[in-house]
Amino acid sequence: MMSHAGRDPLFWATLAIAEQDFDGAGDLCIRCHTMSGWLAGHSTPTDGSALSEAEAAEGVGCDVCHTMVNPDNSEHPGVQNP
Repeated sequence: MMSHAGRDPLFWATLAIAEQDFDGAGDLCIRCHTMSGWLAGHSTPTDGSALSEAEAAEGVGCDVCHTMVNPDNSEHPGVQNP
């Protein structure tokens, strides 16, 4: 499901609404939904128009979530804590 985050038409619709409500808000959405595009610096303009099709189609890769851990190493990739 996460790998489809950049292809989801609902995502693009809510991104457009977020941009209408607050200019620049799309950067926060792009940051997670199309991580590779954001890391490549393609989140400006924040409406997603600078993203390539490949970046948008990639969505959220496994590495994105599974490398997010606490700085004190109390959590390990792949372990879900309540």
